[in-house]
Amino acid sequence: MAYNYFESKQKIIQAIFEQLFQEGEKFIEAMDSVHDPYEKLKLIIEFSFKYYEENEQLWLLYASFIFQPGVVEESKEISAEFNKKYSEKLKEVFKSIGFKNPELELRFLGALLDGIGFDYFFDKTLFPLHDMKEFLLKRYSKEGIERLKII
Repeated sequence: MAYNYFESKQKIIQAIFEQLFQEGEKFIEAMDSVHDPYEKLKLIIEFSFKYYEENEQLWLLYASFIFQPGVVEESKEISAEFNKKYSEKLKEVFKSIGFKNPELELRFLGALLDGIGFDYFFDKTLFPLHDMKEFLLKRYSKEGIERLKII
């Protein structure tokens, strides 16, 4: 159906990523306006969950294309610059909090949030989205991080 509006699969992928990057840039601007690293983590989590709820169709379209043959490599090329920028910002957040391995922590949180999105869209009736959001907000709060001794 999408092929009726786009010349090729590549054009569809580019359009999807363009939309994602626009939202991502708005998010990075919001993140840059916050100075407390714990508040930045809170913003990341809240933004992610809000995005799942408000952009379901885009997320489903992204998910349906991303795993098709040839798309993964192309999407890496398209998203490399944005992903590097976002990863560096998130790495700085974890570094400023004092995480021993900020690179692994940013990968962990990213994979966790991606997995939550996929699970939520797979079965929204059973997935406890609100509870999961509250769980992550507590886990990544200053008190939660200190309690877990993950720094």
